[in-house]
Amino acid sequence: MYLTGTSAATRYYRRTARGSICVRLRRYLVGEPAELSSLFRGPAFTCARYFEESQMKWPLRWISAIMAAFAVAVLLALPLPESVDLTTKIVTVILIERPDLVVFDYVTTPAHWPDWHPSSLSVRGATDHPLSVGEQVVEEFRVAGRRGSVVWTVAVRDRPRKWVIVGTIGGKSAGAVSYSLRPVASGTRFEREFEYRSPSLGFAAVNVLFVRARIQQESEEAVARLKKTLETMP
Repeated sequence: MYLTGTSAATRYYRRTARGSICVRLRRYLVGEPAELSSLFRGPAFTCARYFEESQMKWPLRWISAIMAAFAVAVLLALPLPESVDLTTKIVTVILIERPDLVVFDYVTTPAHWPDWHPSSLSVRGATDHPLSVGEQVVEEFRVAGRRGSVVWTVAVRDRPRKWVIVGTIGGKSAGAVSYSLRPVASGTRFEREFEYRSPSLGFAAVNVLFVRARIQQESEEAVARLKKTLETMP
């Protein structure tokens, strides 16, 4: 039933919430002209003006949200300065029942990498012998689900104790891998360390949430496969 008269409509709408006013305003729009004019002199007119103001504010809110999201994305993608050290070290250790010289020569020969490391897809370049300082090899990899190509350069070689290679991808640092070997009663204690730096805050966040754990898992699988391969060799 429609309310008639300015005073009746005014009293009714003052007792209701703004949302209820707005719903009933749509009903009154099909009423008589007199009734309609009386509404627009009361609180219902305030509701209509509220609708107009809300419609003007929505585009501004969307624009503000998009700009804020863009600013956050830019901040996460910006390269971190060298002074900010967000370095991750993945260390895996295993005992291999073979002499240290045998283990050293095997792991420092790139042609063997795809046989024991799940992240190594293929290698090319100097691959058929234990590499010396300054020698390079190109490796196709899949690390934590990401495929790519890295150039490794031997930085340290102390046979059969220490071997270090540093990597670059597109001319930028891609971390370093080091092998440390020590003779023990049952054979050789082999330690592999992969060190890499987060280039941005975005990568650092993804590294904490996902990448680090995945690389740790792949590295543990690698040294386990290395042990099995070497200990079953004739």
